[in-house]
Amino acid sequence: MPFELGIDLGCRLGEGILQSKTCLILEKDKYDYQKAISDLSNSDIKSHNNDPETLVFQVRNWFAELGMENAPSATRIWKRFNEFMADFREAREKDGFKDRDLEFMPAPEYINFIKQWIAVSAGQTR
Repeated sequence: MPFELGIDLGCRLGEGILQSKTCLILEKDKYDYQKAISDLSNSDIKSHNNDPETLVFQVRNWFAELGMENAPSATRIWKRFNEFMADFREAREKDGFKDRDLEFMPAPEYINFIKQWIAVSAGQTR
């Protein structure tokens, strides 16, 4: 996505709020970006080694670096995500959903399940 990234980074040359724009650049392998995009050498690029748990750590820590206070630990986020995924699959399978149904589930339906799961897991009901 070099083109989209270039547009995003170029927005920093604008005025007002655009000058404070930040973005997180993630890549599979450290320094892999140098093969195609040399202009990023002064950017703080995070690698995740194609490991979802490492990706969660990188994103969480980036938010903390930006000043997000009281962020839960990456370990906690990863644990909760896995709890959600297990509950999601179990609940959907009980409702007759198969892998293909879950793969092509419309985003609003998935988001609604997330909202319900959060409410229930927080001890609330809606």
